[in-house]
Amino acid sequence: MPKDYVNQNICPICSRKVEESDYLNELFSEEPEVNYIAHLVTHYRHNHIESWNRCWGRHGSRYRRNWFGDYDEEKAKVNERAKRQIIRKGKVILNQVGILPEHFARLQNTEPKTMEVARKYLTGVKVQDTLSGSTTVEFDSAQELTDKAA
Repeated sequence: MPKDYVNQNICPICSRKVEESDYLNELFSEEPEVNYIAHLVTHYRHNHIESWNRCWGRHGSRYRRNWFGDYDEEKAKVNERAKRQIIRKGKVILNQVGILPEHFARLQNTEPKTMEVARKYLTGVKVQDTLSGSTTVEFDSAQELTDKAA
């Protein structure tokens, strides 16, 4: 069930449960979709971007010294990259669970480039056909994906 991805904090890319943060849960307690995305960004940064993990491993200080600037600045860059990759790689699930570009806009430091990607891929409208039991996600760009309900 697609809504389980949000309710159970499951990554739409690797299908693993995303570790939760009390801080993010409190910050976005009234916005479940934004809370989900915020957790996905952290998950993606730590589990899908190898270069970020190398920064903090056994030889991290040596790895960082030639390119790493201010921590918050570098983290913001990596988070933006993560947001765009989450949108591109997880667009089918994100559309099915109702994630909109506006949800990404609510996150800290979201750049116009990221919003452009969000508007391109997250414009789906979920349509449930009760007779055939299928869900169709229609996109503005005339793409269409159909998922047969089990």
